[in-house]
Amino acid sequence: MFVSVNNADKRHAVFPIKRLADLGFEIYATAGTAEVLAHHGIKVVPVRKFSEGAGPDGSPTIVDMILDGQIQFVFNTPHGRSATGSPRRDGYEIRTAAIHRDIPCITTVQGLAAAVQAIEAARDGDVNVRSLQAWGAEVTAALDTL
Repeated sequence: MFVSVNNADKRHAVFPIKRLADLGFEIYATAGTAEVLAHHGIKVVPVRKFSEGAGPDGSPTIVDMILDGQIQFVFNTPHGRSATGSPRRDGYEIRTAAIHRDIPCITTVQGLAAAVQAIEAARDGDVNVRSLQAWGAEVTAALDTL
C-alpha cells in the first residue's frame, strides 16, 4: 500500500493506516508521511515522489513502482504546493498511474476508514452484499410494522 497524505489529514490518517499495517499490509509513503507514521510506531518504507525523480542510486519514484506493479492500493490526499515540488502534480501522476494499472485509489480519510472496515469484514468472512432494492424493501417492511 502506498500512502501520501497532506499535512491537514496526517493526524486523522494514522489510525486507519495502522489498522492496515496490523492486517499485514506493507506500507510505503513519501518522506513527510513516512516520518509521521514512523513516529506513531508504524513500519513504513519511504519512497521518492514523482517530482523528485529517480534517486542517485537509481531508486524508483512511487509512480515507477505503481506502473511496475509493486503497489496494489493507493491512499493519496494531495493539497497545495510545497518547496520540494507540487503535491497537486505528484497526486495527479500517482492517481493517473493507479488508473493505468487498475489499482484502487482513495483520496479521503473517510474513504480510507470505510475501505479498512470493508477489508476487515472481507477477511472475517462477514460480507453480505445486497442490492439497493433489497435494502429498500427491508426498510419499507420495517417501517410498515411501526
